[in-house]
Amino acid sequence: MRAYSGTDLSHAVIIQRRVAQVTKFLFIGRSNVGKSSLINALLERTNNTLCRKSRTAGATKTLNFYAPATASADNKHFHLVDAPGYGNRGRPEWGHLITEYMTNRPTLRRVFVLIATPHGLADSDRTMLKDLDALTMSSYADRERVHPFSYQVVLTKADLATPTTTVADYASQIAQIAPTCMPNPILTSASLNAPITEVGCSGKYGMDVLRRCIAEAGGFL
Repeated sequence: MRAYSGTDLSHAVIIQRRVAQVTKFLFIGRSNVGKSSLINALLERTNNTLCRKSRTAGATKTLNFYAPATASADNKHFHLVDAPGYGNRGRPEWGHLITEYMTNRPTLRRVFVLIATPHGLADSDRTMLKDLDALTMSSYADRERVHPFSYQVVLTKADLATPTTTVADYASQIAQIAPTCMPNPILTSASLNAPITEVGCSGKYGMDVLRRCIAEAGGFL
């Protein structure tokens, strides 16, 4: 996987055209929710060698695209899109950027909303889920809009979670806030290895489940 970047305008235009034609999956969440760590774990990149991790909230300021470096025209390939964090440490213009992207990208297949398991649903998470529910409903209602995408919650930092709130509790809360959200939140950790007792599981905890969800949403299976 590699990030697309360009310094001259002609190269940037070529990159934009390539980006526009490829299936995409958007990752959003509050600042410091663990987006960078999750993307690195999802792509099995150790030591944060692909998506830079920062202890400072708001380090991601643009939409960053990551794509299979070995993809060819004959392969099923896609882009993971890392968005700036929302919430108290985000900026209003970043929220506008994310909304505009979700509204006008026909190749967007799923939005993954990352929520830090130890902290639970914040007001900004609830607002985002409500906005996604409204946007999804309006997409289905208006046949002339772009292809409606689905959205799903990913619970991060499972290794730091307390046993007081379960995945089922999160699923119940999310269903009340955003009825159109995909059921079954995905529990993940970029620090814990997948249980060796689970046949076929590899890498960090929950990543195989997340990969299957991406493959299903993209129609790759």
